[in-house]
Amino acid sequence: MLVYVRYIFQEDVHEDMLCALLLPTNTTAAELFKSLNEYISGKLNWSFCVGICMDGAAAMTGRISGFTTRVKEVASECESTHCVLHREMLASWKMSPELKNVLQDAIKIIDHIKVHALNSRLFAQLCEEMDTEYTHLLLYTEVSWLSKGRSLARVFELREPLQRFLLEKQSPLAAYFSDTEWVSKLAYLCDIFNLLNELNLSLQGKMTTVFKLADKVAVFKAKLELWGQRVNTGIFDMFQTLAELLKETEPEPSFSQLLHDHLLYLSFQKSLSITSQPQKTPELGRNGSVTHL
Repeated sequence: MLVYVRYIFQEDVHEDMLCALLLPTNTTAAELFKSLNEYISGKLNWSFCVGICMDGAAAMTGRISGFTTRVKEVASECESTHCVLHREMLASWKMSPELKNVLQDAIKIIDHIKVHALNSRLFAQLCEEMDTEYTHLLLYTEVSWLSKGRSLARVFELREPLQRFLLEKQSPLAAYFSDTEWVSKLAYLCDIFNLLNELNLSLQGKMTTVFKLADKVAVFKAKLELWGQRVNTGIFDMFQTLAELLKETEPEPSFSQLLHDHLLYLSFQKSLSITSQPQKTPELGRNGSVTHL
C-alpha cells in the first residue's frame, strides 16, 4: 500500500510519499487501516488528517466498515474524495457496442501475435522485411490506463503486415483489415484514446488542486461538444489518424452519427466526473496534512 501526503512545512505546501506498507494477508479495509495506523502511531496525530483521496474501491469507501469510515472515527474533520484522475478514466470506459467490438477485435489480434512466442518472432521478422517503423505490438491491459490508446495505435500502424501475416496463417482475423468501416472505427479509437491519454497525463503531477483539474476536464468537455458538432458536418480534421484515412474514402452517414453519439456520451460522462465533487471542499489543517491513497 502506497500512501502519499500533502502538508504545510515552513509556510509552503509540500507533497511526498509517506510510506510504502506491505500487506501480509488480505487487502480489506480492516487490514489497510491497521497497517497505516500502526505506522502513524507515535509519528503523527490522526487529528491533523483533514482529507483522504482514494480510487473509490469498496474497501476504501464502505460507509459501515470502509477505510475512510475508520479514519473518520479517529479524525473527525476528515473529508474523503474520489480521485479525479480515476474518475476521468472511468468516464471514458464505456462505449457503444459497435466501437467496443472493434476494441475487442483489436485485442484478439494482439493476443494472437503476442501470446505465442513463435508468432511474435515471425511477425517481427515480417515487419523487418517490410521495413516498418515498429516490429512489435503492444500488449493491452485494463490496469494500465494508457495502454488502450497506444496498443490500438500500434495495431493501426502495422495493419498491412498484420493482414499479410494473418492471411499466411489462414486466420479469420485478417478479414477485419479488408473492412474499410472497421479500419475507420479503429482509426477513430486510436485518435480519441490518444486525446484521452493526453488529458489523463495533464491531470497528473505534483501540487495540483481539484480546481485546476476540474477546469481541465471542463475544457476537454467543451472540446468534445465542438467535435461532435463538426463530425455532424463531415469534418474530421481534429482526429488526425481518421482524417488521413478518410482522404481516400467517404464515410457513411451512420459512421458520422456513431462518432457523434460517442462524443456526446463522453461529454455527458465528463460532466458527471466534475459535478461528483463533494459539496464541502476540505481546507488544510494546522499542518496541512492530507493523506492520498
